[in-house]
Amino acid sequence: MNDLIGNTLDKASNLLKQNENDISKLSEPVATFLIVHGAQGIIDNGSYEYFFGCDWPGKPNYEVFVDAYKRIGCTDQANEFQRVVNTFPFSEPHLHLSLRKDYIATHYNEDNYEVGEWRNDLCGDESVWEKLEEYISLHSEYFS
Repeated sequence: MNDLIGNTLDKASNLLKQNENDISKLSEPVATFLIVHGAQGIIDNGSYEYFFGCDWPGKPNYEVFVDAYKRIGCTDQANEFQRVVNTFPFSEPHLHLSLRKDYIATHYNEDNYEVGEWRNDLCGDESVWEKLEEYISLHSEYFS
């Protein structure tokens, strides 16, 4: 992690703590940073299986993540994330951990270490971090 992102994470985490860990109380730039940083970190470390294999605090609709990626300028990545969400054969997948885990288990391909047609295109996508740095710079007043 570079210094800009690391320092911003410290500041954003402190702001979150000051607001009772309620991300909805944060400014949009700070919330966007935390959402993208958290999502991309999980995806980079364990691919989509890790991201969808747990519940996020408050079980936010996955549109929250799609919108955050778009806000930092990662439209292609947001569309890719939405494509993967749409592969779940049930509505509101963010609310159904056990159904997500079942889907992952039944569609996991051990030959390519992927779930169905997910492809893990976001995993290791350095352009997300570059766009996040640009976003931080454009909204620096929210992180001071």
